[in-house]
Amino acid sequence: MPKPLLLLLFITCLFTSVFSQTVKVYGTVRDEKNNKPIEGVVVLQKGTQNGALTDSLGQYTIQLPSGIHSLEFSYLGYSDRSIPVSIVEMKDRQLDVKMTDESKELDIVVVTGSKYEKKLSEEVVSMEVLKANMITQSNAKMDEALNKVPGVNMIGKTISIRGGSGFSDATGNRVLALLDDMPIISPENGSIIWDMVPIEALEQVEIIKGSSSALYGSSALNGVLNMRTINPKPEMVNKLIISYGFYDEPRQHTWDYFWHRKSIRKNGDTVDRVIHPMFGGGQFVHAKQYGDFGVVVAGSYQQDQGFRMYNDYKRARLASKLRYTPHKLQHLTVGLNMTFFHQNLKDFFAAQGLGPKMYMPSDGAQTITRSRTFTIDPYVNYYDNKQNRHSIKFRVFNTMYNSTTGDSTESTEFYYDYSFLRNFKKLNLVITAGSNGFYSVVHGKTFGHLVANIKNIRFYSTRDIMNFAAYIQAEKKFFNKLTVSGGLRLEFARLSDETVQNRLPFINILNGIKHKPSNITSPVTPLFRLGLNYQATEGTYIRASFGQGFRYPALAEKYVYTVRSGAQVFPNDSLRPENGWSAEVGIKQGVKISRWMAYFDVSGFIMRYHDMIEFQLYNNIPDSIQPYVMGVPFHATNITDSRIMGVEISAIANGRIFGVPLNFIVGYSYLDPRNLSYDPSDPNSTKILKYRIQHSFKADIQSTYKSVMLGVNLLYNSFMKEVDQVGVGALPVVNGFRKTHNKGDFVMDIRAGYNFRDKFTFNFICKNVLNTEYMLRPALIEAPRNYTFQVGYNF
Repeated sequence: MPKPLLLLLFITCLFTSVFSQTVKVYGTVRDEKNNKPIEGVVVLQKGTQNGALTDSLGQYTIQLPSGIHSLEFSYLGYSDRSIPVSIVEMKDRQLDVKMTDESKELDIVVVTGSKYEKKLSEEVVSMEVLKANMITQSNAKMDEALNKVPGVNMIGKTISIRGGSGFSDATGNRVLALLDDMPIISPENGSIIWDMVPIEALEQVEIIKGSSSALYGSSALNGVLNMRTINPKPEMVNKLIISYGFYDEPRQHTWDYFWHRKSIRKNGDTVDRVIHPMFGGGQFVHAKQYGDFGVVVAGSYQQDQGFRMYNDYKRARLASKLRYTPHKLQHLTVGLNMTFFHQNLKDFFAAQGLGPKMYMPSDGAQTITRSRTFTIDPYVNYYDNKQNRHSIKFRVFNTMYNSTTGDSTESTEFYYDYSFLRNFKKLNLVITAGSNGFYSVVHGKTFGHLVANIKNIRFYSTRDIMNFAAYIQAEKKFFNKLTVSGGLRLEFARLSDETVQNRLPFINILNGIKHKPSNITSPVTPLFRLGLNYQATEGTYIRASFGQGFRYPALAEKYVYTVRSGAQVFPNDSLRPENGWSAEVGIKQGVKISRWMAYFDVSGFIMRYHDMIEFQLYNNIPDSIQPYVMGVPFHATNITDSRIMGVEISAIANGRIFGVPLNFIVGYSYLDPRNLSYDPSDPNSTKILKYRIQHSFKADIQSTYKSVMLGVNLLYNSFMKEVDQVGVGALPVVNGFRKTHNKGDFVMDIRAGYNFRDKFTFNFICKNVLNTEYMLRPALIEAPRNYTFQVGYNF
C-alpha cells in the first residue's frame, strides 16, 4: 500500500477514535430527606434515547460524548430534576443527585374551589382534576372524557354530578360550566356548549362536586366544571394533531341499511359490501410569549359520517388568547379571549325501534340543524401597591340556531365579572369578594307565544333575562393545619317581565319550629357556604363542607314551545326556581409503600333539593291549549322534593412493576336517590328518582416505558332503575331494550402510542372493545366498537 494512503488511513482512524470517545458519568441518587438511595430512577440524556436506571444502591452509569448536555432524573413520587453537564476533558465524572419526595397529585394547583390558586389537598370541597393528556391521548370529546371521571355521569348531553341531574336533553343544567373562568352556558336553554371547548389547548379540567352557588350563583346547584386552557410562555408551543377513524358493525345486528351498504360487481355478480362510516379531523395550537405580548391560537375541524342514520356532522372551531403585560407596568395585564364555533348537524333524538331500527330516527326523517356561536372576552388584571388583586372581565356571547323543524333562535348575552382578592399573609387570611351579572336577549320562533301557534305556524317572539349578584368569602388558616372557609352571596334575577321570587327555606323552617308556618319568598336570594380542611398528618387531610344552591328556570324551561320526534313541549309560566343544599365529609390519605405512592379519597355526602325542575307529561291540559296538542305533551314543572345520599371512593396511584412505570385512577360511587314526594296514586311517580345510576365504577390504567405508552379505560354503570313510562320513555325501543339489557353496562377502551424524540406521537385507540350495546339515556344507542389512528407533531 502506498505511504500517502497509509498516512491518510492513520489520520482518519485517529480522528474517528478521538471524536467517538465518550465519558462515563456516574453517581448515586438519594432521597433528599432521609438520604436513602432510590432504586429505579430514570436517567436520560435530554433529546436522545441514551439513558440508564439506578440499581438497588441508587447507583447509575451513563456514557456521554464531549459537549454540553442536560441529564434528566425522574421517578414517580419525586420532583423531576434536570442538571446541565459540560464534558470538556475526556475524564470520567461523578455526579451525585438528591431528589425531593413530592406528592404530585396532592400538590396539583387549582383555582375553581376558592377563586384563587391553592393546592388541591387543601380544598374544603370534593374536587377532581382531569389532565389534558388523558383527553387527547384517548381522542375523546369533552363530554365523553367527563364520563370517565368518578362521580360524574353523562345522561346524554346532560352532566350529572353525584346524581344531581336526570334527563333533560341538556336543557337547564344544574352544573355551571366555565371556560377559563367564564360561563359557556347557552343563553336560551341553559345548555352547555361542549363542542365550543378548545380541547387541543386545554391544560386541565377542574370539577367541584356539590352545591357551589354561594361563589358561582345560579346553575351551580349541583357543582362547577372549569376548563382551563394553556397560557403563553417564553418557550414556543406548536402542536398539530391529525386523526382518522371508522366505526365497526354493531355486536348483534348487521348494518342492513342502505346508507351503510354499497352494491358492487364481483365476478359477474352483484354483491353488497359494508361501508364503514368514517370520522376524522385535525387540530392545531400555537402558544408563545413575544416580549410583552402573549399569544395562544387554537383551531379544530371535525367531520363524522355518523353510525346512526341521519346523524352526521361537520364542526369547525377557532379560539385565541391575546395578553399584554407591559414590562414597565408588570402589575397590569390586559387581555382579549375569543372563540368561534360553527356546526352543521343532522340531529338524532330518539330511535325508531329495536334491532337495526335502533340506528334509525323515530320519525324516519332528517332533522338538519345549523348553529354558530362566538364570544369576545376582554379583561384587565391589576395588582395595586398593597398587592391586592383586581380583576374585571367582560363578555359578548352570541349564538344562532336554525332547524328544519321550524325552531330558530338568535341570542346575545352581555356579561361582566369583577373580583377582588386580598391576602393578609401575617394573619393567614384570604378575602375574596366580587360582583357579576348579565343581560341576555333571545329572539326566535322557539319562544313564540302559544296563541300564535295555530296550525303550528309560529311567529317570532323576544324573551330576555337579567341577573345581578354580589359575593364575599373569607378563608383563614389556623396553626398551619386547619383551614376554615365561609362565604355569602346575594343574587337577583328577572325573566322577561317577571322578577324571580325564591323561597327562603331556612327562615320558613325556623318559623315552622315556632309553630308559625310560612312560605316567605324574596327577589334577592341569600346563599351561604361553610367548609373546613384539617391536615391531621403529613399526608392526611380531613374535610367537611356545607353549601346552599339554587337555580332559576332557563328560558327554554319556562317559555319554550317545540315539537320533536312526536314529543310536544309546552311553556309553563308558573315555573318556580329550584333550591337545595349539600353537605359532605371526606378524607384524603397519601400512602407510600416501596416503589408505590397512592392517594385514597373517601367521602360521604347528602343533597336535598326543593321544587326540583324536570320535564314531565303535561297532565290536566287546559281547554284553551287542547286544540294545539299534536303529539305527546310535555312541560317543565316543579315536581318533587328529593334527597340524594351516597358514598364515593377514589384512588390515584403510581409505581413500578418489574421496573415498568404504572399509573392508575380508579373510583366507585354509590347513590341512594329518593323522591320525598312519592305519590303511589300517580303512575308517573317513583320512589327512586328517574334517570339515576346507583352504582358506577370507573378506572383508567396507563403505563409509559421509554417511548411506548399503553392504556386501558374501564366503565361500569348499573341498570337505570327508573325512567318515564310515557313519551320518550314509553317508546318500544326503550322498554324493549331495558328488558334485555337490565344487568348494567360494561365498556372498555384501549390505547397504545409511541413517542418519537418528543416530536412525533403515534396513537391507536379502540373504543368499546367488547362492542357493548348500551344507552346513556333512553332511546339513544351509543357508538359500537370504533378505531382511531392519531398522529401528533410538536415543532
